[in-house]
Amino acid sequence: MGEIILKNICKKYDNKVILDNVDFSIEEGSFFTFLGASGCGKTTLLRIIAGFVKSEEGRVFLGNKDITNLRPEDREIGMVFQNYALFPNLNVYENIAYGLKIKKLKKKEIEEKVNKYLDLVNLKGYDKKIVSELSGGEQQRVALARTLATEPKVLLLDEPLSNLDAKLREKMRIEIKDIQKKLGITTIFVTHDQTEALTMSDKIAVFNNGRCVQIGSPKEIYMNPCNSFIASFIGDTNLFKVGVYNNKAIINNNFKLEVNRNSLGKYISIKSEDIRISKEKINSDINVFEGDIEKILYNGVSTQYIVNVMGEKIKANRINNIYDEFNAEVKEKVFLEIPIRAIIVLEN
Repeated sequence: MGEIILKNICKKYDNKVILDNVDFSIEEGSFFTFLGASGCGKTTLLRIIAGFVKSEEGRVFLGNKDITNLRPEDREIGMVFQNYALFPNLNVYENIAYGLKIKKLKKKEIEEKVNKYLDLVNLKGYDKKIVSELSGGEQQRVALARTLATEPKVLLLDEPLSNLDAKLREKMRIEIKDIQKKLGITTIFVTHDQTEALTMSDKIAVFNNGRCVQIGSPKEIYMNPCNSFIASFIGDTNLFKVGVYNNKAIINNNFKLEVNRNSLGKYISIKSEDIRISKEKINSDINVFEGDIEKILYNGVSTQYIVNVMGEKIKANRINNIYDEFNAEVKEKVFLEIPIRAIIVLEN
């Protein structure tokens, strides 16, 4: 069984709370991501699961087996470290075979497993190469093969893409997910990069100050944030503190938005891509506002327009393509339409 169950995990360093009563389970065979900013506790939790760090309170289960007090090597859990932790003086074959030799497998069995996982990570023919001569992406593949060769029930990945350039990161995201899917191994991935989390995960746990704030699928986390922290952390949103009265969210005395009936809350979140921006007056009586463009930020795939509406800065994005003839300039007047269904009302 590759299900991981975390029961009330607590951890402190020098009286500072690092993990505060973390309690959830990770389904067998899933790709599960711990997402959060530096210092939120996600890597500490990963190391507790691996057995490298001891929690003050709580239990860790692998299926029905309590592994809380087991040594790392007895947990049937493999970990790929952020810096890969390869042996630079050994060749690729020797690095991958290292854990298998410790397990005292026969030479023929070791050879079969090394070749199997070299092929899996697309490094066939690299067995005699010295690790220090490999590129960052190749070294990462070796580290992954070395961990998988021991055939753990759970694979832990501690920000394995952080040392790679942007193009290679994109490629390795696809490769790692394909390998995980092919093997069906329970995988826990730690990252501060929301793009990695959203594109790779079956489920995401978002952490803040040692607490797990929300768990859900990438779409659930992105489209239905549970509070203002998640709304501001995931994606590009317009977040405002408001008062909601009579189906209206009041941002300031002049700026009022119609919202869904019976909505109650203290914040509203509006994704920048959900706001329509036009140079022509929009034919609607609901949530249409005139404003002045203050900044234009070209991002390649999209362009972001920051528009001043009644003293408030509103971000609106447009996709850049050959069909889009929208050419607005700074200081130009534009119209924004904010659909009611794009407005998420949050209680905290």
